[in-house]
Amino acid sequence: MLFTGASRGRYFVARGYSGEQKHLTELVKQGIEHAGFSFLDVFSPCVTYNHDNTYQWFRPRVKKLEDDAGYDATSWTAAMEKSLLWGEEIPIGKFFERTGVPTLHGAEPVLNEGRLSMAILRCLPMRRARSLKS
Repeated sequence: MLFTGASRGRYFVARGYSGEQKHLTELVKQGIEHAGFSFLDVFSPCVTYNHDNTYQWFRPRVKKLEDDAGYDATSWTAAMEKSLLWGEEIPIGKFFERTGVPTLHGAEPVLNEGRLSMAILRCLPMRRARSLKS
């Protein structure tokens, strides 16, 4: 299932199809630019072994969510409903994006002080910590 484990937090969930290369490229870019966890499911039919779900089988079935003016990618319920469709209609595109909550690193105050690798380790004696800092 497309949404396993993505019930909380700052998420970007999408599905692409290798037969729609420009659309897939845009989804990958959006996933990379999203501040938070991104999950991208990609359909890429195997032309050697899969003789049932071929490009010719997928092509008339895939429908871009962006073409549905009434679709809201911020609605968890709508995203779940669309993600379960399979058969004559297979939706692709951005299913869900949540941006109204802090990212994991944004919610952790120690990470706001800069790179964790440069932080002074408070568990070491101060003399040892100073030598690590320089």
